[in-house]
Amino acid sequence: MRAGKTTGVDHEKTRHCGRHLSIGACRAGVGQRHRTRQGHHQGRRRLRGAGRNRHTGGQGPLPAGVVHPRQARPRRRRTRARARTCRPGLSRRRPRLAERPVGIVGLSRGPYYAIRLAAKRGGDVAAIVSYYGHMQNPNAPEPDQLFRVAPEIMLITTPMLYLIGDADYELRRMNGGRAFYALWERGVPVEWQEYPMARRAFDFRPDQTPEEKIATRHARTRTKNWSMQWMRLTTEMKCQ
Repeated sequence: MRAGKTTGVDHEKTRHCGRHLSIGACRAGVGQRHRTRQGHHQGRRRLRGAGRNRHTGGQGPLPAGVVHPRQARPRRRRTRARARTCRPGLSRRRPRLAERPVGIVGLSRGPYYAIRLAAKRGGDVAAIVSYYGHMQNPNAPEPDQLFRVAPEIMLITTPMLYLIGDADYELRRMNGGRAFYALWERGVPVEWQEYPMARRAFDFRPDQTPEEKIATRHARTRTKNWSMQWMRLTTEMKCQ
Protein backbone atom coordinates (compact mmCIF):
# COMPACT_ATOMS: atom_id res chain seq x y z
CA MET A 1 0.00 0.00 0.00
CA ARG A 2 1.50 3.32 -1.07
CA ALA A 3 1.91 6.00 1.53
CA GLY A 4 1.65 8.80 -1.00
CA LYS A 5 3.69 11.16 -3.09
CA THR A 6 4.55 13.44 -0.21
CA THR A 7 6.65 10.87 1.61
CA GLY A 8 7.82 8.60 -1.19
CA VAL A 9 7.40 5.61 1.11
CA ASP A 10 5.86 2.24 0.28
CA HIS A 11 4.92 -0.03 3.14
CA GLU A 12 2.80 -3.01 4.06
CA LYS A 13 2.01 -5.14 7.09
CA THR A 14 4.45 -7.97 7.57
CA ARG A 15 3.48 -11.57 8.09
CA HIS A 16 5.74 -12.05 11.08
CA CYS A 17 5.58 -9.02 13.37
CA GLY A 18 2.54 -8.57 15.51
CA ARG A 19 3.42 -4.90 15.81
CA HIS A 20 3.57 -4.54 12.02
CA LEU A 21 7.14 -3.38 11.55
CA SER A 22 7.48 -1.71 8.16
CA ILE A 23 8.79 -3.04 4.90
CA GLY A 24 9.25 -0.11 2.62
CA ALA A 25 10.94 1.79 -0.16
CA CYS A 26 12.37 5.20 0.59
CA ARG A 27 13.18 6.29 -2.94
CA ALA A 28 16.72 7.61 -3.21
CA GLY A 29 19.48 7.69 -5.78
CA VAL A 30 19.48 7.30 -9.53
CA GLY A 31 19.01 4.34 -11.82
CA GLN A 32 21.97 2.30 -12.99
CA ARG A 33 22.97 2.61 -16.61
CA HIS A 34 23.20 -1.17 -16.71
CA ARG A 35 19.51 -1.56 -15.97
CA THR A 36 17.33 -2.47 -18.93
CA ARG A 37 13.59 -2.10 -19.16
CA GLN A 38 13.27 -5.87 -19.35
CA GLY A 39 15.37 -6.44 -16.25
CA HIS A 40 13.44 -3.74 -14.39
CA HIS A 41 10.08 -5.37 -15.00
CA GLN A 42 11.41 -8.86 -14.27
CA GLY A 43 12.58 -7.67 -10.85
CA ARG A 44 9.22 -6.09 -10.08
CA ARG A 45 7.35 -9.24 -11.11
CA ARG A 46 9.57 -11.45 -8.93
CA LEU A 47 8.91 -9.33 -5.87
CA ARG A 48 5.18 -9.07 -6.47
CA GLY A 49 5.08 -12.84 -6.80
CA ALA A 50 6.79 -13.11 -3.41
CA GLY A 51 4.09 -10.95 -1.83
CA ARG A 52 6.49 -8.18 -0.85
CA ASN A 53 7.04 -4.54 -1.68
CA ARG A 54 8.27 -3.58 -5.10
CA HIS A 55 11.72 -2.17 -5.71
CA THR A 56 13.87 -2.09 -8.79
CA GLY A 57 16.86 -4.03 -7.51
CA GLY A 58 15.26 -7.43 -8.15
CA GLN A 59 17.16 -9.02 -5.25
CA GLY A 60 14.29 -10.79 -3.56
CA PRO A 61 12.14 -10.07 -0.49
CA LEU A 62 13.71 -7.79 2.06
CA PRO A 63 13.68 -8.65 5.78
CA ALA A 64 10.91 -7.26 7.94
CA GLY A 65 11.48 -3.66 8.84
CA VAL A 66 14.04 -2.98 6.12
CA VAL A 67 13.60 0.22 4.13
CA HIS A 68 14.98 0.08 0.61
CA PRO A 69 16.22 3.36 -0.93
CA ARG A 70 14.72 2.65 -4.31
CA GLN A 71 16.70 3.72 -7.35
CA ALA A 72 14.77 6.38 -9.28
CA ARG A 73 15.49 8.81 -12.06
CA PRO A 74 17.69 11.77 -11.11
CA ARG A 75 15.58 14.12 -8.99
CA ARG A 76 18.13 15.03 -6.37
CA ARG A 77 16.20 17.66 -4.44
CA ARG A 78 13.10 15.52 -4.32
CA THR A 79 15.19 12.50 -3.32
CA ARG A 80 16.75 14.32 -0.37
CA ALA A 81 13.34 15.48 0.77
CA ARG A 82 11.92 11.96 0.54
CA ALA A 83 14.81 10.52 2.52
CA ARG A 84 14.25 13.09 5.27
CA THR A 85 10.49 12.53 5.41
CA CYS A 86 10.59 8.74 5.18
CA ARG A 87 10.33 8.03 8.90
CA PRO A 88 7.97 10.93 9.76
CA GLY A 89 5.72 9.81 6.92
CA LEU A 90 5.46 6.33 8.41
CA SER A 91 4.79 7.78 11.84
CA ARG A 92 1.91 9.93 10.62
CA ARG A 93 0.20 7.42 8.38
CA ARG A 94 0.86 4.17 10.25
CA PRO A 95 1.92 4.97 13.83
CA ARG A 96 2.41 1.31 14.76
CA LEU A 97 4.81 0.84 11.85
CA ALA A 98 7.29 3.33 13.25
CA GLU A 99 7.56 2.35 16.89
CA ARG A 100 11.16 1.14 16.57
CA PRO A 101 14.23 1.98 14.43
CA VAL A 102 14.22 0.78 10.84
CA GLY A 103 16.89 -0.74 8.63
CA ILE A 104 17.94 0.73 5.30
CA VAL A 105 19.20 -1.15 2.26
CA GLY A 106 20.58 1.09 -0.48
CA LEU A 107 22.07 0.70 -3.94
CA SER A 108 24.51 3.09 -5.62
CA ARG A 109 23.52 6.60 -4.49
CA GLY A 110 20.98 5.24 -2.04
CA PRO A 111 23.56 4.60 0.73
CA TYR A 112 24.73 8.22 0.51
CA TYR A 113 21.24 9.42 1.37
CA ALA A 114 21.05 6.70 4.04
CA ILE A 115 24.12 8.03 5.86
CA ARG A 116 22.78 11.57 5.62
CA LEU A 117 19.55 10.41 7.20
CA ALA A 118 21.44 8.47 9.89
CA ALA A 119 23.54 11.54 10.69
CA LYS A 120 20.41 13.60 11.34
CA ARG A 121 18.14 10.92 12.83
CA GLY A 122 20.50 8.26 14.10
CA GLY A 123 18.04 7.03 16.71
CA ASP A 124 15.57 6.10 13.98
CA VAL A 125 18.02 4.03 11.91
CA ALA A 126 19.09 0.67 13.33
CA ALA A 127 21.26 -0.58 10.46
CA ILE A 128 22.45 0.24 6.94
CA VAL A 129 23.33 -2.19 4.17
CA SER A 130 25.18 -0.56 1.27
CA TYR A 131 25.29 -2.23 -2.12
CA TYR A 132 28.30 -0.61 -3.89
CA GLY A 133 27.22 2.71 -2.43
CA HIS A 134 28.55 6.24 -2.71
CA MET A 135 30.25 7.29 0.51
CA GLN A 136 30.70 10.84 -0.77
CA ASN A 137 28.39 13.38 -2.35
CA PRO A 138 28.10 12.21 -5.99
CA ASN A 139 28.26 15.86 -7.07
CA ALA A 140 31.34 16.74 -5.02
CA PRO A 141 34.54 17.85 -6.82
CA GLU A 142 36.66 15.03 -8.20
CA PRO A 143 39.44 15.33 -5.57
CA ASP A 144 36.82 14.91 -2.83
CA GLN A 145 35.39 11.88 -4.60
CA LEU A 146 38.82 10.25 -4.63
CA PHE A 147 40.49 11.33 -1.38
CA ARG A 148 37.70 12.17 1.06
CA VAL A 149 34.52 10.65 2.42
CA ALA A 150 31.29 12.46 3.18
CA PRO A 151 31.40 14.42 6.46
CA GLU A 152 28.41 12.40 7.68
CA ILE A 153 30.72 9.37 7.90
CA MET A 154 32.41 11.07 10.84
CA LEU A 155 29.07 11.62 12.60
CA ILE A 156 27.06 8.43 12.25
CA THR A 157 27.09 5.55 14.72
CA THR A 158 24.72 3.31 12.74
CA PRO A 159 26.13 -0.17 11.97
CA MET A 160 26.92 -0.54 8.27
CA LEU A 161 27.50 -3.52 6.00
CA TYR A 162 29.21 -2.65 2.70
CA LEU A 163 28.77 -5.06 -0.24
CA ILE A 164 30.73 -4.62 -3.48
CA GLY A 165 32.30 -6.63 -6.29
CA ASP A 166 36.05 -6.61 -6.88
CA ALA A 167 35.39 -5.73 -10.54
CA ASP A 168 33.35 -2.64 -9.62
CA TYR A 169 34.62 0.83 -10.46
CA GLU A 170 37.96 1.54 -8.78
CA LEU A 171 36.72 4.90 -7.53
CA ARG A 172 33.76 3.26 -5.79
CA ARG A 173 35.98 0.67 -4.11
CA MET A 174 38.47 3.30 -2.98
CA ASN A 175 35.83 5.64 -1.63
CA GLY A 176 33.95 2.84 0.10
CA GLY A 177 37.20 1.52 1.54
CA ARG A 178 38.06 4.88 3.06
CA ALA A 179 34.62 4.99 4.67
CA PHE A 180 35.14 1.50 6.07
CA TYR A 181 38.42 2.48 7.74
CA ALA A 182 36.99 5.76 9.04
CA LEU A 183 34.03 3.98 10.65
CA TRP A 184 36.18 1.18 12.11
CA GLU A 185 38.64 3.68 13.60
CA ARG A 186 35.73 5.40 15.37
CA GLY A 187 34.44 2.10 16.78
CA VAL A 188 31.31 2.00 14.63
CA PRO A 189 30.24 -1.58 13.79
CA VAL A 190 31.14 -2.00 10.11
CA GLU A 191 31.90 -4.93 7.80
CA TRP A 192 33.22 -5.02 4.24
CA GLN A 193 32.23 -7.83 1.88
CA GLU A 194 33.96 -7.94 -1.51
CA TYR A 195 32.88 -10.48 -4.12
CA PRO A 196 35.42 -11.95 -6.56
CA MET A 197 34.60 -11.55 -10.26
CA ALA A 198 31.51 -9.45 -9.49
CA ARG A 199 30.94 -6.31 -11.54
CA ARG A 200 28.96 -3.16 -10.96
CA ALA A 201 25.31 -3.87 -10.13
CA PHE A 202 26.14 -7.58 -9.82
CA ASP A 203 22.85 -8.33 -8.07
CA PHE A 204 20.48 -7.44 -10.92
CA ARG A 205 22.49 -7.27 -14.14
CA PRO A 206 20.65 -8.85 -17.10
CA ASP A 207 23.96 -10.47 -18.12
CA GLN A 208 24.80 -11.96 -14.72
CA THR A 209 27.61 -14.50 -14.69
CA PRO A 210 27.30 -17.69 -12.62
CA GLU A 211 29.63 -16.13 -10.04
CA GLU A 212 27.48 -13.00 -9.81
CA LYS A 213 24.35 -15.07 -9.27
CA ILE A 214 26.04 -16.77 -6.33
CA ALA A 215 27.22 -13.41 -5.04
CA THR A 216 23.63 -12.15 -5.22
CA ARG A 217 22.39 -15.00 -3.04
CA HIS A 218 25.25 -14.56 -0.59
CA ALA A 219 24.64 -10.80 -0.35
CA ARG A 220 20.97 -11.40 0.30
CA THR A 221 21.83 -13.73 3.17
CA ARG A 222 24.30 -11.25 4.62
CA THR A 223 21.68 -8.49 4.38
CA LYS A 224 19.20 -10.65 6.26
CA ASN A 225 21.69 -11.57 8.98
CA TRP A 226 22.87 -7.98 9.41
CA SER A 227 19.28 -6.81 9.78
CA MET A 228 18.50 -9.56 12.28
CA GLN A 229 21.54 -8.70 14.36
CA TRP A 230 21.08 -4.94 14.63
CA MET A 231 17.29 -4.72 14.42
CA ARG A 232 16.99 -7.40 17.11
CA LEU A 233 14.89 -9.80 15.08
CA THR A 234 14.60 -13.51 15.73
CA THR A 235 15.86 -16.17 13.32
CA GLU A 236 12.28 -16.40 12.05
CA MET A 237 12.44 -12.65 11.33
CA LYS A 238 9.99 -11.90 14.10
CA CYS A 239 10.11 -8.85 16.34
CA GLN A 240 11.53 -9.52 19.78
